[in-house]
Amino acid sequence: MERQRQRKQGPTETDVLVVGGGIAGLWIQQRLLSAGFTAVLVEQQRLGGSQSGASQGIIHGGVKYALGGRLTGSTEVIASMPGRWRRCIEGQGEVDLRGVRILTDSCHLWTLGSPASALASLLDSQALRRHVVPLTRHDHPACFRHEGFHGTVYRLDELVLDPVSLVRTLATPNLALMLQLQQVGKRLERSGDGFVLDTESGPLHARHLVLAAGSGNPDLLENLGLEAAPVQRRPLHQVCVTLDHPEPLYGHCVTSLTAEQPELTVTSHPTGTGKWLLYLGGRLADTGVSLTPAQQISAARDLMAVVLPGFLPHLDGWRTLRVDRVESIGEAAALPETPCINEQANVLTVWPNKMSLIPELADQVLTRLGHPAAPSGNRLAALTAALGKHPRPALSRGILEWMA
Repeated sequence: MERQRQRKQGPTETDVLVVGGGIAGLWIQQRLLSAGFTAVLVEQQRLGGSQSGASQGIIHGGVKYALGGRLTGSTEVIASMPGRWRRCIEGQGEVDLRGVRILTDSCHLWTLGSPASALASLLDSQALRRHVVPLTRHDHPACFRHEGFHGTVYRLDELVLDPVSLVRTLATPNLALMLQLQQVGKRLERSGDGFVLDTESGPLHARHLVLAAGSGNPDLLENLGLEAAPVQRRPLHQVCVTLDHPEPLYGHCVTSLTAEQPELTVTSHPTGTGKWLLYLGGRLADTGVSLTPAQQISAARDLMAVVLPGFLPHLDGWRTLRVDRVESIGEAAALPETPCINEQANVLTVWPNKMSLIPELADQVLTRLGHPAAPSGNRLAALTAALGKHPRPALSRGILEWMA
């Protein structure tokens, strides 16, 4: 009866419909609302699932793009991102992130073998100098004081955030403007100068459409009769292992400057039991795609014995996690270092490519959309009321949920 009444009254109106409840979609919706747009977000599963749920939470500052000497104009953009996220965490940025849990205020970069001297001169570049500090052995974390470790250690200006608390902080203020809806592609169609989404509360009409659905973007575009933006699916075979040690670790190990990325990227995630879930990525995850879980765990053990010998006795419960990263295809780089927006027929398809670049991505979305047609005050209240009885998406528990 309620749905029939909604149809008789005509569709509910919103300026923008955002499809995809990952960190990028949530951030973009918040920026749109702050700019005076009405904006509804729709998610098929859980908020912060998929790529966001498998994120390591590192706010990259560009150091990984120094590997192989790949310093470009884009390096300056990503180098500014940690400072921008910090302002948001302090409540002084464009999005209020004061509720986000900071796992660490800085990461470490450590080198083994020949890269040390070459990397030192590279990191002294103007683009990166302010973000990298060499450490004396006295200042090394405990894991690098082990007698078996022989390398150079730097401290990086790279935050690591808890992705679950980040999703919760972004989502909580706007849950009344979020819908949980299956088969979005089949329910979404063009209508006049905009789009109509068939929801449980009746039709929802949007003037603009932002697709932030990651791996779901190509199918959504195809259902709308539009050409899919060029993307690459980058399969990863991550490793998770329980760490029983009072000091966690966050950072990157470099063994070769010819590689496109660190040999190993490590983050530590609290389990609530006094232990940590060590999450291992980097080149280990790329090269392990063709390996079975048992083979990948063996490779991870062997690597840890070399690059983090002090941790090896404290590790137990090895597991693996297969993840598909979906990224736009850059002009040349195998690992895109800038966000990407594909615009066609009033549809913006967005790819942050790296979590740290999401603020820059949101800037570009706002630039493309310009200004709202009318003040959102009364329209926002009416929109919230119209969506009042629709199911809301739940929050993901991140990798802890994936590994349960």
